[in-house]
Amino acid sequence: MTKNYTLTFLLFLLFLTASAQDKKWHLEAHYPVSIGNTFNSDERGLMDFGIGYRFLSAGNVNLGISFNYTRFADELPDRNDPLGLREVKFTDQFFQPRLFAEFALPPNKKLVMGAGIGYTFLRSQGQLFFNEEGRIDGIENSGGFNFNVQASYNITSHWYLNIQYDLILIDSEVNPDDQISILKFGGGIRF
Repeated sequence: MTKNYTLTFLLFLLFLTASAQDKKWHLEAHYPVSIGNTFNSDERGLMDFGIGYRFLSAGNVNLGISFNYTRFADELPDRNDPLGLREVKFTDQFFQPRLFAEFALPPNKKLVMGAGIGYTFLRSQGQLFFNEEGRIDGIENSGGFNFNVQASYNITSHWYLNIQYDLILIDSEVNPDDQISILKFGGGIRF
């Protein structure tokens, strides 16, 4: 059964790469790494997935929109446990729509540089967040502007390796004007 799913997925990717003429779309997968101690579950980056669409090409410059989903999870010692035996699970999810611009560097155009600006919605889940009445809520929602720079190396006309840096300016009641930095390593496919 797994072989059938794998074969179907590979045939789908082959179809995308064979039928694409202008390669306006891209899909990416990354491993995120937090830089600094800035949010609850910043120790363990689990995944980052992205999709993007280029809607304008002007010479060497492409403009587009993209969306990334990033997830971190960790277990931390419970601050309310005097013996320090209990652990609390935290997850942080980042939803990042943005506008981006990218351009290929001459002479062979294998290296593509890019930058983006957008907004990040952060959803933190854990057992140590309190609502306005002082009860455990378990969820904190916040957000802020994000800035992104990236470099991609084209392996083929469809496949590429990628590194990204995201700076997120979180506006939160808990930590006002906090900054989150995430480095992402991965790759993607253009179709």
